[in-house]
Amino acid sequence: MRFGAAYYPEHWPRERWPIDARMMQAAHFNTVRLAEFAWTRLEPDEDAFDFGWLDDAMELLGAHGVQTLLCTPTATPPAWVVEQSPDILPITPDGKLVNFGGRRHYCPTQTSYREHTARIVHAMGQHYATHPHVIAWQIDNELAGHVDQCYCDACQQAFQQWVQAQYGSLDAVNEAWGTDFWSEVFTDWTQIPAPRYMHAQHSPSLVLAWKRFYTDVWTDYFLFQKNLLRESGVTVPITTNLMGLFRDLDYYTHARALDFVAWDNYPNNYPAPAGKYESAFAHDLMRSVKDGKPYWVVEEQSGAPGWNQLGGRTGPGYMRLMTYQAIAHGGEGILYFRWRTCRFGVEQYWHGILQHDGRPNWRYAEVTRTGQELRALPDDLFTARTPTPVALLYSHDQLWAHGIISHVPGFDYVGEQLPIYGALREAGVDVDMVNEESDLTPYRVLIAPAWQLLPADTAEAVIDFVRHGGTLVLTYRSAVKDWDSVIWQDPLPGPLRDLLGITVDDYDALGVQQATVGVHGCGSFPLPAGLTGTLWADVITAEGADTEATFADGWYAGRPAITVNRFGDGQAWYIGTHLDSAFWQSFLKELLAQAHLPSADATSDGVEIAHRQGERRYTFVLNMQQIPGWVELAGTQTDLLTGDAVGPGKVALEPFGVRILT
Repeated sequence: MRFGAAYYPEHWPRERWPIDARMMQAAHFNTVRLAEFAWTRLEPDEDAFDFGWLDDAMELLGAHGVQTLLCTPTATPPAWVVEQSPDILPITPDGKLVNFGGRRHYCPTQTSYREHTARIVHAMGQHYATHPHVIAWQIDNELAGHVDQCYCDACQQAFQQWVQAQYGSLDAVNEAWGTDFWSEVFTDWTQIPAPRYMHAQHSPSLVLAWKRFYTDVWTDYFLFQKNLLRESGVTVPITTNLMGLFRDLDYYTHARALDFVAWDNYPNNYPAPAGKYESAFAHDLMRSVKDGKPYWVVEEQSGAPGWNQLGGRTGPGYMRLMTYQAIAHGGEGILYFRWRTCRFGVEQYWHGILQHDGRPNWRYAEVTRTGQELRALPDDLFTARTPTPVALLYSHDQLWAHGIISHVPGFDYVGEQLPIYGALREAGVDVDMVNEESDLTPYRVLIAPAWQLLPADTAEAVIDFVRHGGTLVLTYRSAVKDWDSVIWQDPLPGPLRDLLGITVDDYDALGVQQATVGVHGCGSFPLPAGLTGTLWADVITAEGADTEATFADGWYAGRPAITVNRFGDGQAWYIGTHLDSAFWQSFLKELLAQAHLPSADATSDGVEIAHRQGERRYTFVLNMQQIPGWVELAGTQTDLLTGDAVGPGKVALEPFGVRILT
């Protein structure tokens, strides 16, 4: 288990360093992250490298049992690099230049920036390749953050080359994208534009292709640096820090290039409290993008975050709680951000473990307690996998396509996911996220809200999944388009029409007028009374499927709203409107019970349960609220944090309390 913090020795006098090292050792730290923003210190002028200060810091920390996750500093090119190569500055969609200052002020396709990158990364790689205290490398910092895409001429040319490699011919591009619309037919590769600002809208197929292209750009830039480090003799694992529910990079694709997943978790930055599952959702996504392998959190929130103003609140117990939530969902490394709150710069109010004065405080005491607890836990807990019979389709391609054309006011792809995810967690099952390329055979249930883009080969895999006994749950706006965001010519739901046993003849955009529609259960499956559909309603004809609920209002009153079709050894559900969390909690609890999947222990509101399976099964019980809670156990179990036998019956949880049961 890796445990520590991001540390910036360049921000503090040298005489402070030994104090920090001793305090870290006392807090049971074994890892720090260093140098991700220190390019000017490492190379104050071209080819004038200064590694001495970093060597001294690493040796001092190593002497206190603290090893290093070492970063390449390319997220912050120095002023002298920009002066020498002003073409590295990125261009926004409306043609504005992103100036020097802040961070991520570079274009990843520019040859000149690749040359600057190669020089600093190769020099660092050679210098630290065999350093005994370097246990892993982080490349850059939060790739695509702040400036996710550049729209300069170099990027446009790279995009044209990417499209040519993907499609092979202009005829194929024109056919796939439907460029006869508005006379946008391409007769030369150089005519394909980057989706810069224009008075109307670019083709949704072009914009979707651009987003896929830029995932490949950032992945290529990561691999460029990774290969430089390997060529320099680096043998330890290499990663970069992902950002959970970040929308502008396909992490399934990107994670293939990483030796292990690392990511940054700031639960107070989510639009709802962490107790509403946003943070848990992000943890499960980060585990899933690398086939369920344990991951690191390399920036875990410690104090209240904030740049110009504070962005959230914490209190005693919260850091410890979120540390154990990370471990509960598959974490094997936790580094807090940051060791000490910075006195200067933009992040003066992005609080670390220590305040600006550097004195021990309640957060330091809490981290020390947590570190002591972690050392006593069994080693296999941190490498144990998460048992996941249920998959939730979360696809960046779907996210992008829905964002380009969102159907109706109020629709949000992540907003469709979260009520379903929360209901699954409350039903007692752990969840994997999958995308169109994932292997479905390990799962018994696949839930895919608003699965709009559906390539033909994926449709075949889904049909096969159900035929061999799987349960599929789709919602409205599924199987509407092909992979290029072009609507199917066949009646909807396109290639899944036979599987679902329905035809979607029409639809009603309820959200346009903020209208609602009643939904009444009428089949054998128990559904709650008084359901109300919002945002959207599909007008459905059942063609072999059983109707489990009908619409009660509007010109399609009496038409199916929820259907199920038995297909092969499995079943396929279709839910033709947006329904709230209460529906999903009831529906999924019953559906999973019928599939004989385990149910959750009874808990008070706000208590989360997650599992890991190692040499034994570990159950994490997390009270996500700042009030007392409880879990009701059927039998007696051992709490690994206290050594106490607990249960049967109700077991108390303190505010932000944690129990690890086995």
